[in-house]
Amino acid sequence: MIYVVKIDDEWAARIAAWIQTVPADRNFLTARSILEEAIGVSNKNPDHRMAIRIAKAMRSLGWQSRPKRMDGIFVRGYMRNEQ
Repeated sequence: MIYVVKIDDEWAARIAAWIQTVPADRNFLTARSILEEAIGVSNKNPDHRMAIRIAKAMRSLGWQSRPKRMDGIFVRGYMRNEQ
């Protein structure tokens, strides 16, 4: 699926390009994985400003913020919208 997105943030552009390489069966992404894999910032948990930038980009790409249980704890992340 290809989305047309207005890019006004460098991170949004990088996330949009990276999201095209994410396999279709990988339907849950955490902000931390996006930060590491798309933005290239490792060994850092996203702070509030980073999380907001990631959230805006993911929403514009058609992903929804959702909790998921991973290893017994709930983790917030992004899931593909099923249309």
